[in-house]
Amino acid sequence: MNRIKGLRKKTGTSSYGNLVPFGTDGILVDMLSGLDNEEELKLGGNHNVSITTDGVTGNDVITEIYYKNNNDPHISADIAYTVESIIADGVSGTTITVSLWVGEKSGAAAKVKTITIPSSGTSISEVLS
Repeated sequence: MNRIKGLRKKTGTSSYGNLVPFGTDGILVDMLSGLDNEEELKLGGNHNVSITTDGVTGNDVITEIYYKNNNDPHISADIAYTVESIIADGVSGTTITVSLWVGEKSGAAAKVKTITIPSSGTSISEVLS
């Protein structure tokens, strides 16, 4: 199936006018980080990432903290949202849990997605809550 990205008005029996596009250019879309959409897709927004291993469970933990409007990343009030990904490897497979908090990580997560990849078979399951 082809995508329709715009249209042209027929001006005569065999000629068409200029393309009128649907949508917008990425540089015209402002993102929460203060960057435009094109910059954020290339740069990843204003955020810090840390990758650690939990000393108790042995799970890998990736923590991403996104900041508002390029403000000082040391001030917690400037945290737009926090994403934590926990990768747990086990005998039966791998479970990846991604949690999203609005602002600083505290209390219950606003969204949680769990992906289970079994060690045998091909059925990967995803649960969003």
